[in-house]
Amino acid sequence: MRVITLALILATFAAMRVTRLVTTDAITMPARAFIVGKLGDHHKISTLVQCNWCSGFWVSLVMVPPAMIWPHLPLLICYAVLAASQVVGLASRLDGGNRGAS
Repeated sequence: MRVITLALILATFAAMRVTRLVTTDAITMPARAFIVGKLGDHHKISTLVQCNWCSGFWVSLVMVPPAMIWPHLPLLICYAVLAASQVVGLASRLDGGNRGAS
């Protein structure tokens, strides 16, 4: 597998993980609640932190191009950790092990 293909796959799964962290995970719920409380439910930033599609585009825009332009080991290691986290989270849903997650 070419490095650029691996970089794209890792960046895609890493972007999925970061998007979920921003929009869904319980650990970031206080930050989302603060933003929505301060700005209101219909503010663009409030929508951004609550919408997977909205955040996913921007997260991907920030994460994928660097992986394609500069696929070096430190970046790919960071992306691999995020990608593995995403895959583990998805796999845990298959066996019913999603306790404690939002």
